[in-house]
Order: sequence, then structure tokens, then C-alpha cells
Amino acid sequence: MVQPSENDLDFLRSVRVQYEARRTDCGALLQAILFDEDVDRRRRAAILLGLLKCRRGIRQLDKFVMRLVGDEQQAAALFGDTPGLRLLYQLLFAVGRMDLADSHALLERLITSSPHPLIRAYALEATAFERAVFDWDLVMPFLSPDCHIEEIVSALYASEFQSIASTHEVLARERIAPLLSHPSPRVRAHAVQALAESPANWSIISALQDDPDETVKESIRWALQRHDY
Repeated sequence: MVQPSENDLDFLRSVRVQYEARRTDCGALLQAILFDEDVDRRRRAAILLGLLKCRRGIRQLDKFVMRLVGDEQQAAALFGDTPGLRLLYQLLFAVGRMDLADSHALLERLITSSPHPLIRAYALEATAFERAVFDWDLVMPFLSPDCHIEEIVSALYASEFQSIASTHEVLARERIAPLLSHPSPRVRAHAVQALAESPANWSIISALQDDPDETVKESIRWALQRHDY
């Protein structure tokens, strides 16, 4: 678990001063996300909201996120705004760490209905931090070469964090192993890491050490060393 840095704590203190009417750190951070005029401060507040695993405010966050991505014009503007994208990314990670039925419902809504692959990818990646409410049936369809690369990578990331290769060994291998030959080195590297969660896949991974891409080779070495293969 990543702990807040000294800079994070200094920022949190400044937020508590700014929103002193709020009794808790989480309440003050939520106010910063909803009302601060500085996008970067909103992003930093979202990071801390996730690190502290705050579980309140999902209704306000739901409305805020849906306003952010809710229509074509706004979403198009968001994709031209790097700070806005970074804010959305951290917001969805904080939502994933809430691990509530309502927080999962927001991520599911974005995954199943957003017309933008990057928004779907962010929501998919955020499910990596769920525990009680994680639903692999929601993630699994994106483990397909027909999906957008960002969606595939995010689905693999979630599968790795959730140790899907161990908990759904046969089905996970059926879905993920074909991605080891995907044209994108990013996809192949993340497929290696996701499959490495099960010892049954280590021989498959070991046989790929002649991959032409150095990133994939490093991923293979890391995966095998991590599991003492």
C-alpha cells in the first residue's frame, strides 16, 4: 500500500485549512475536488482521497464524473486537456478504492456505456483496486485483440492485480494467452504479467524470451524472477 508522502501531507494540511468547516480529511478533500478552481489541486486531492481509501462522497463524485464526461462536447474538450485527463484518471482510481456497490456502479456505467475508449480504459483500470465488488465478467470481454489497445492493457492490469490467472486459471489462460502474440509490445508485456500470477503459466512465459521487444523481455524476466522460476 502506497503511503502519502510529506508533500502529500503538506497539501492535505493546506486543504484542511481551506475547507476548515469539514471535520475529516476525506470531507475536506472531497470539497477540494468538487469546488477548487485549480485542476491540479483537484487532481492532487483525488490522489489523496484514493490513498486514504475514503469511502464517503460517492454520490457527489458520481455526479461530478458524469458531468465531466457526460456529453460529446465536454468529453472532446477533456481529451484536449491533459490536466483534465489526469484528474479523471485519479478520480476513477479513488472511486475504485472505495470498493462499494455504488462506486462499482459508476465504473460499470462508464465501461459499458461511454463512447470513448480511453474513458472505458480508465474505468477498467480502476477496477484493479476493488475487492468485495470486483466483477471479472465486466473486465473479461476487453481481453480481446478486437478491443482498443488502451482497453486491453487496462483489462490486463486489472486481471493481474486481481490474480485472475490463479482464481480463474483455465478461463484466464484462454482469454489472455492469445494476447501474447498481439502486435503491440505493451499488450504482450501486460499479458505476461497477468499470466505470471499462476505457476501453471510460467513455462508458457519462459518460452517467449526471444520476443523482439526489449520491454516484453524485461517483463518476462521480471515475472519469472518475481516468482522464482
